[in-house]
Amino acid sequence: MLESAVSDRLRTNRVCVEMSGGLDSTAVAATAKQLLIRQGHAFDLSAYTVVYDRLVRDEERMYAGMAAKKLEIPIAYFPGDEYHLYQHHDSSGMRFPEPMHEPDGAISFDAFKSQSSRCRVMLTGWDGDALLSESPKPYFRQLLKQGRIMRLLTGSLHYAISERRLVPLGFMTRVQGAFGGERPVSEPFYPAWLNEGFEARLALRARWEQVNAVADVTHPLRPYAFRSFAFISRSSNFFDGYDAGVTGLPLECRHPLLDLRLLDFCLTLPPFPWCVKKNVLRTAMHGVLPEAVRLRPKTPMDGWPGAKMLGATQARWIDSFDATPVLDEYVVRGRIPKTWGSDQPETAWNNLRPLSLNVWLRNLEMDVQESKGEISEYA
Repeated sequence: MLESAVSDRLRTNRVCVEMSGGLDSTAVAATAKQLLIRQGHAFDLSAYTVVYDRLVRDEERMYAGMAAKKLEIPIAYFPGDEYHLYQHHDSSGMRFPEPMHEPDGAISFDAFKSQSSRCRVMLTGWDGDALLSESPKPYFRQLLKQGRIMRLLTGSLHYAISERRLVPLGFMTRVQGAFGGERPVSEPFYPAWLNEGFEARLALRARWEQVNAVADVTHPLRPYAFRSFAFISRSSNFFDGYDAGVTGLPLECRHPLLDLRLLDFCLTLPPFPWCVKKNVLRTAMHGVLPEAVRLRPKTPMDGWPGAKMLGATQARWIDSFDATPVLDEYVVRGRIPKTWGSDQPETAWNNLRPLSLNVWLRNLEMDVQESKGEISEYA
């Protein structure tokens, strides 16, 4: 199934993979390599990854390098340590068709641009986490609820042996809550800096509540997957940043793990053991990827680069940016909290949205002026 998903998205012999040191993207790269070899024609397959050597502790360079060596493909590293917020955002290459909140997007754009000179298709590992990383607790709860005690005991024993730990404590010590749902998600952030007229005209509060509500979409066995895909389906521009019509680069970005056939298949698998810690993909990659990569647990960065950028000296200007007059139609500038050096970087990141909008509006004004100049010169 994975081979079909990747094969349908190749259709060229000049391919690159957005490859971290995790399981999803390395599995896509390995599958692409196998398929290209079978075709019997010359091909150019490479990989790239964004790494951090100083800003945060990051092991992606090591693990991605191990995978590339095993697969015998070249890999390019793009260090993000020297980048700062809104770098290159006034350049023509980063003038997007609609506002995008990516203050740290320059490193990705530079990587895309570099790869577009070599490749025509780029494959990614989106979204193996949503597809194959489920907690076993809902499955065990369902077995208990259905009275399937032997299956429950067998599964619990299998879990204890394979994971070298008992069934998650939240299940064993709270049997009475076995029929309940997952812990509710904390309430999302709603901005206080929106212009009241703009907010009322577009009914933004009601629309925000609709988009961010904990959806009725749920599932007794795969709650995380269904919540994740419901969020993606409500976020209509989730993958727009990859689109060639947005980047302006001759690079087609494709996401084989979101192939509908693969998605449907994985959602029918028993969550345990196959969709706990991506066991089905780890099994499929046995002997294909280095064991250190294949068996690597999900490992978040030891720190968030965006938080470091928010506190950098180069970012002092973000709280006193020069606003274009039209920004007042959307934002009340005086209500924007201070963001530079904030001890709550996730909230501060959301409060950078007016600045992202201001950058987009300024670029739009420049495009209009340039267009008028071109028309006048032509006339």
